[in-house]
Amino acid sequence: VLIAVCIIVVLLVSVSILLRYQVKRRTIDLQQSNLELSKQVEMTMKAHLELKRSEEIHIHRERLSALGQMVSGIAHDFNNMLMPILGYSDLLRQSWLTAAHGEKELQYLQIIQNTAADARETVRRLQEFIRADSRSQMEHIPVAKLISDTVSVIRPILNSKPESASKPIEIIEDVQPDLIIIASANQFKEVLLNLLLNSIQAAQPGGEIKISAFTLEGQFFLKVIDSGTGMSREIVKKCMEPFFSTKGSEGTGMGLAMVHGIVKRHNGELNIESSDKGTTVSIQLPVTQEMTEGGGEPEISSLPLEPMKILVIDDDINSLNLISEYLKFDSHSVTAIEDPIEGMAVFREREFEFVITDMAMPKATGKKVSQYVKSVNPEIPVLMITGFAQLMVGRGHYPEGVSYLMGKPFTLEELRKGIRKAQLSCIKD
Repeated sequence: VLIAVCIIVVLLVSVSILLRYQVKRRTIDLQQSNLELSKQVEMTMKAHLELKRSEEIHIHRERLSALGQMVSGIAHDFNNMLMPILGYSDLLRQSWLTAAHGEKELQYLQIIQNTAADARETVRRLQEFIRADSRSQMEHIPVAKLISDTVSVIRPILNSKPESASKPIEIIEDVQPDLIIIASANQFKEVLLNLLLNSIQAAQPGGEIKISAFTLEGQFFLKVIDSGTGMSREIVKKCMEPFFSTKGSEGTGMGLAMVHGIVKRHNGELNIESSDKGTTVSIQLPVTQEMTEGGGEPEISSLPLEPMKILVIDDDINSLNLISEYLKFDSHSVTAIEDPIEGMAVFREREFEFVITDMAMPKATGKKVSQYVKSVNPEIPVLMITGFAQLMVGRGHYPEGVSYLMGKPFTLEELRKGIRKAQLSCIKD
């Protein structure tokens, strides 16, 4: 009996130990399964968030693409509308200078012309944004003047809100007056413009924005400091990502991303420090960059040219009339035609020394006109004047047969230079 009892006890203990082992093993397997399931759920959630993020980026890109196309067309039409304002005010000013008229009227004309020129630069900045060209025209930049000009452009925004009237935001410029660096002027303006817009958005009424620029040990430093509410560490880490924005529907999320890209293309660094007392954006660039090839081209004279027989083709009547008046002012013999088909026929029947054509025309493009001119007489220079010039040059779309490509609107002196450049190009060819 004792032996039997011992055997039963041993069996029970063995069974108990075996059951505990199996329970423990099953528990470990279950925990492992739960852990793997948690990882899968986490990966699925992460993939879902990445997909959602990709969809948002795609939507943003589609919106920017549509906006770019819309702005491109608006910029072209706006350039055409600026043509008579800038052009005729320039012609009146030129005539006023040669006549005994009052200085007050001349001053008024100068104001009109300067305002139209500023509007032209605004359109060019829009086109520069649309183009998103990574190639940089490196040149010597007087930093103090460029910063001052950019601040002048941004000042109207300082008073755009009702609360700014009583408590305006103050902008302080602390820049060495003789500071010159080698960089892309257009892209440098874009950087400063984006940083100032962000600072104005962050600064409270009555706040302060300080722009500091200096050189140290062969490096150029630009700092934009605002007294705004600042950003959290998480936002500082993400703020340079494309399409990340804290402005809701008012922002595209591209400002700092573009700034970062431009700084990198200039072999520089961008740093952002922020606290509840404000934000400091620091840019560090080499003082010298490799100059763009052809940057040292000779200065083109803006003096009147020798009278020529010139054919002008443009379907926009305002542009056509203004170009004709410009050329007649310099004593050229002008034939002005709206219809490009008729213009090519006239060119075939008569002798001309120079041809000016628009690009976008309903019956035939300026490219077709220039090709036809060169097929009849390769020695005739062709100057193409279009509101799409900046976009075409940026994308490398230089039409065949065109001697020189020039943008709208323009002044008389700029037209003279354009004609000379077309002549020089034709001679080289």
